[in-house]
Amino acid sequence: MDPPHGKEACPGFFSNTVEESVKSLEAFMRLCVHKPPSPRDYYFFLGYNAIVPPHVREGLFSRKIENDDLLPRLSTPVLITHGQKDGIVLPATARQHAAAISQAKLSLYPNVAHAPFWEAAPRFNRELRAFAKSVARDGKKR
Repeated sequence: MDPPHGKEACPGFFSNTVEESVKSLEAFMRLCVHKPPSPRDYYFFLGYNAIVPPHVREGLFSRKIENDDLLPRLSTPVLITHGQKDGIVLPATARQHAAAISQAKLSLYPNVAHAPFWEAAPRFNRELRAFAKSVARDGKKR
């Protein structure tokens, strides 16, 4: 059986009780990274997650709209960047989206979880910059 992921791994994620909410945010942050962050980064992450009210977190996780039927209709280039150790949005989702979008480029990051922009910042920035330049260049050709 797979370990719980997403909100199932973070009971109390929607709680208005401070202690329960912080405990849940700590579990959530463990899912966001493969390697533990420095204390400075940890408290920075905790701080910006703690200011999100529980009702907003609940709204994000309780969306009912699925747009998978729209993915094949996308005609613009799409870069899908995903950590292979992601415990929030499983890598299978990234693969599914890449397969459904003809213009998609999938970039998987080994030993990275939900935060490739932080855990692999140099690679993330390099790939995003190259992708943006390619889209701008291709757009000028049209």
